Amino acid sequence: MPISWLNVYNTGIAKIDEQHKKLVQMINDLESAQGKENEAQIIRDIFYRLVDYTHYHFTQEEMLMGEAEYPKTSTHKQQHKILVEEIVKMLEALKTGKLVVGEKLMTMLKDWLITHILGYDKEFGIYYKTSTKVSN
Repeated sequence: MPISWLNVYNTGIAKIDEQHKKLVQMINDLESAQGKENEAQIIRDIFYRLVDYTHYHFTQEEMLMGEAEYPKTSTHKQQHKILVEEIVKMLEALKTGKLVVGEKLMTMLKDWLITHILGYDKEFGIYYKTSTKVSN
């Protein structure tokens, strides 16, 4: 079942919220690719895009944390690192045919993203919006 964007996922940082929506769409695209003709190639292509965009998004988010002198940056960055490592492992497994995109994988991706947004990113959003170090 695809992720529907809910207002509760908004962090209050428009740029980050738009990037999160793109990540949600990529995860939804992965799910909808299942069972299609050329499924394996479509899924590999989406995973490559997901890896690239995840790197981009995390870099953007971490730059904002630096600007705001966010005190929990290192913990937040560690969470980013864990996900990137997992996605890269998944991509390698896909390339070698050792991973099939199924319900377990989709649930893990969705749960991680939503949990991360509702926890770490929302907390950062509150700090960012109230930080005197950043002009809003």
